[in-house]
Amino acid sequence: MSQSGEMSAHPALGAAATGRPDLPGGFTLWLRQVLALARLDLRKSLFGRRALLVYAFAALPVFVVMVLGVVKRPGGDPLFGTIGDAHNAYAMIFQTLVLRGVVFFGCVGIFTNLFRGEVLDRSLHYLLLSPLRREVLVLGKYVAGWTITATLFVSTTVISFVLLYLPFGVSRTMEDLTGGPGGAQLFAYVSVVLLACLGYGSVFLILGLVFRNPILPAFIVLGWEALHFL
Repeated sequence: MSQSGEMSAHPALGAAATGRPDLPGGFTLWLRQVLALARLDLRKSLFGRRALLVYAFAALPVFVVMVLGVVKRPGGDPLFGTIGDAHNAYAMIFQTLVLRGVVFFGCVGIFTNLFRGEVLDRSLHYLLLSPLRREVLVLGKYVAGWTITATLFVSTTVISFVLLYLPFGVSRTMEDLTGGPGGAQLFAYVSVVLLACLGYGSVFLILGLVFRNPILPAFIVLGWEALHFL
């Protein structure tokens, strides 16, 4: 199915293109167009060729934590002697690998390609020729990008955090997550990831619109982030 065929299949975009008078206008129509655009981009981004690299990148923290969970000390004891040690280790993993690595570069890859992907596929003109407000077009793609990154990286955070408890068994895991500090820490990590996807997403979406090659500006942002962490 062509891009124009895909767009006409969505009532918000297709009806707007035909100018049907029975459709509600204003905010209601814009909302339907945003959701229709988001669905289009979700399908292309989640099942396209570029998605495989994003999935592999998102799985990296899970793999690292699994390896740390099975590694033993020279005497045969687990690498993490206590749950507190595991929490401290994950704090370092989250700051260096998850937040500054996976989330940052994942947002670079996804948000900068929301419009660049259309340009490379020679399909952007279908959207530009449609009777869509430009801010609706940008917002629809931003919603799609944030949905993808939030889903992937929150899942990565939750799975890797829970796998950290592998050496301690199910009962101690549930005890720490429900009655100990583990649940509050996990909630804080998830909240940070959601906010990071919002912030990084807006920055890299703009970079993808302004720069033909946004890689260098993205590394400038990374350098600024490194100074901030210091």
